[in-house]
Amino acid sequence: MNDAVTRRIFSKLDNLKTLLEKVKKNQEDMKEEIKTIKEEVAILSHDQACIDAVIIKSAQDLLEKKIYPNYDEFKESAEFFLRESDNEFFSTLGSK
Repeated sequence: MNDAVTRRIFSKLDNLKTLLEKVKKNQEDMKEEIKTIKEEVAILSHDQACIDAVIIKSAQDLLEKKIYPNYDEFKESAEFFLRESDNEFFSTLGSK
């Protein structure tokens, strides 16, 4: 009787150990996924801040010269601002 109970206890402990290993593996996978998501969010947030800065600075510079700039003038002003600020974001615009 004691041997049977002991075997059942060890069997359940082995099952728990296996389950715990699976949980740990899943947690590691989730940790990596969360890390990737955080990196992507940081990149997207940076890009949005950069876009906002380009729009504001380009509009300010252009409005000092023209009251009603057209699309091409605004685009040219934004490209100039990005080149002058030596921004990595400018080089990635065509790749997205």
